[in-house]
Amino acid sequence: MAFLQSRSRRSLTIMIGVAAMISVGAIMVTRSGSAQSAASPVAPSPTALSEYSVFDRSATSADVLPAVSPSEVDQTSNETITRALPPVYPAFQRWATLKGDRVCIIHRFVSSTAPAGPPDEGRVCNNASQLAQEHQILVSMAMVNNASATAPRAGLTNLISGLTPDGVSSVQLVFTDGSRDSVSVEENSFVLSLGNTPRELAHVYWTDGSGQSHSE
Repeated sequence: MAFLQSRSRRSLTIMIGVAAMISVGAIMVTRSGSAQSAASPVAPSPTALSEYSVFDRSATSADVLPAVSPSEVDQTSNETITRALPPVYPAFQRWATLKGDRVCIIHRFVSSTAPAGPPDEGRVCNNASQLAQEHQILVSMAMVNNASATAPRAGLTNLISGLTPDGVSSVQLVFTDGSRDSVSVEENSFVLSLGNTPRELAHVYWTDGSGQSHSE
């Protein structure tokens, strides 16, 4: 499993396992404003809707991904379905988004002690049809550090988070040191806190709704 890594000024590190795009502090977009305004409305992918029931549940006030820059309108438009994922920590927020066939898991680290400006963010994205065809899931790793000068390791937390299709009840995470953890899935997502001891992820195993086993 290949990983990309990015470190922000507020010590949010995102390592991306399957997918596509990272932005830290500012949002990366793939289409210009003019192209977006001229495009036809994008309907949700039937594959995505059938694979991820989290997008089928009724929206609540929490199911909003606040725009942090004018260029992020693409991520907050009416064409994008956004669902908040079960929380980890108040400062570490997660959402699943769907636009067309593109499904993402998005993390934001928001701290009241952080410098002013956009929150640190990481995201993992891929096409739902490709994930289904190749039997893949979205997996990311993040390190959140609320350390201060007087407590350099205070609040240091290593997290692994992911998005799975319907029918997956748990995933097994195997690390390079030989250790492993079984993590339950809730609303198509899972999260594991590793505390302040980082471990490198080697493999992820899961069983789909038909009983077939997969790994990446």
